[in-house]
Amino acid sequence: MSTETEKPETTSASGGQNELLVMHPLELNEETRFILGRPNFWCGSMAMRMRELGHEIPKKSEEEQAHVIHWMLGLYELHGADWREHAETYLKGA
Repeated sequence: MSTETEKPETTSASGGQNELLVMHPLELNEETRFILGRPNFWCGSMAMRMRELGHEIPKKSEEEQAHVIHWMLGLYELHGADWREHAETYLKGA
């Protein structure tokens, strides 16, 4: 979402008598699929580097995964498709 006045994408699904409204604040595309699809074992080394850079991340794989994915999504929201470049630069300490 680029402005406060934009509304997130929504999808309705019928659930018997009730209608379920599902909010999609981020578009599911190649970039967000990559980020959201990171398994916990993939996130470990990145979490370790982020700790070296001052992030407080508990040493539990689920916590590492959550922090890394949250951080990457934040970069995606800020920089769009260029988020990986910004992540690399940050993690290299430049």
